[in-house]
Amino acid sequence: NIQLLGPFKSLSASTDTSFYQRPLVKPVKQKVKLKKTHVNEQASLVSAQNITGKDVLLGRGRARISHEGNCTYRKLVIDAQMEYVLAKKRCKIAIARRIVAHIRIHDGRFLKLDEELKLYFDVGDKKATYKTSHALREG
Repeated sequence: NIQLLGPFKSLSASTDTSFYQRPLVKPVKQKVKLKKTHVNEQASLVSAQNITGKDVLLGRGRARISHEGNCTYRKLVIDAQMEYVLAKKRCKIAIARRIVAHIRIHDGRFLKLDEELKLYFDVGDKKATYKTSHALREG
């Protein structure tokens, strides 16, 4: 037995090794990445039958290219491209927002297909502006 002196008198010098068996590093909680199916829970899902000619369909494929709303959207993008190229960086976002606002004012939506549910959802203004900026750059 070991005799402890001073402030350590209250500690027992037994063979208790539970202190050493505890991990020195706290366990890291794993982050679970949740899949977002649409922008917010209030966003309404739209069936293919409820898509109008004013809506812009995001994604690839012939059906999206020939859709009436996408043709209108492409015309707006082509008309604004020269202005976009010549504009300063801070003005470019305003041009993209103007196109998104034009579609929205005329009751259009920016819809993306949820592959699992086979329904469309509105992506929101932020994503629509991002996609519009990309379309303006691409030409």
